Amino acid sequence: MGSPDPVLTALKDFGLNVVRLPRENLGPFTVLVRDGSRMSITGSLAELMKSAVSLPAVTANQTAAGISGTSTRELSVKVGVSLLGGWLQALGGGKVGLEAQFKNAATVKFTFEQVLLDTTSAIGIDKFLAKSTLDPDARQHMKLLESDRIYVIVRAAKSKKFSVEATRSDGQSVALDVPVLKDIAGGSVSVTASHSSSSAVSYEGKKPLYFGFEAIQLFYDGSVYRGYEPLAPGAAAVLSAAEDAEFEQRVRRVRFSFDAPFVPVDDLNEAD
Repeated sequence: MGSPDPVLTALKDFGLNVVRLPRENLGPFTVLVRDGSRMSITGSLAELMKSAVSLPAVTANQTAAGISGTSTRELSVKVGVSLLGGWLQALGGGKVGLEAQFKNAATVKFTFEQVLLDTTSAIGIDKFLAKSTLDPDARQHMKLLESDRIYVIVRAAKSKKFSVEATRSDGQSVALDVPVLKDIAGGSVSVTASHSSSSAVSYEGKKPLYFGFEAIQLFYDGSVYRGYEPLAPGAAAVLSAAEDAEFEQRVRRVRFSFDAPFVPVDDLNEAD
């Protein structure tokens, strides 16, 4: 077994799991398929299940007082720059040249601003599933349900603004070059010196994107729903767009055994 992906725990202190490339389509009821610490979006719960009970309401755009203005713990510069590059891309900016700007840094921390939460009730989802039937055309997802690989998002955090602060190995702050970082990010992202710290740089996009989430794991015995369990914070991350495309191919092309995570039994293409 390799070492755990250090990106996973970046938002653990906020009770969230990471979205490697923030996106718009990640609110409550999003269905995720898990493979180890990797998760991919495959659709929504309403597409997958039909129920005699309505899905619970979503409470949108709640102010996240416990997250807004609060910094992550210090992350290694490699992890921090990787996350920053993905988040800048998601906001419509660029990332080429970021590593050089952080060459004197040992650690990086992020502060999210104007964070909003979209939430729904796990109890409501539980009631929905207890009276639901799987869409018979979703045959691949039945296999995934039986192997306990399906998760549903119940809470998602979004923001269009965050700041980054870098620190050297001796604990001193690293002065970041705002004009250079502005050139790297491009015109789609506003880059300014942060008001909260003389050594922090703020980035702001045009619209809020989901960057973290909570989810529940669904348990089935055949087609019978047995219950759910919360996904632990820092346990998994939603893939970037490039990884997502490759992951989707695996979900479509490979059958999985039910007693081990994603063990290929046969490639469906070979049977065609």
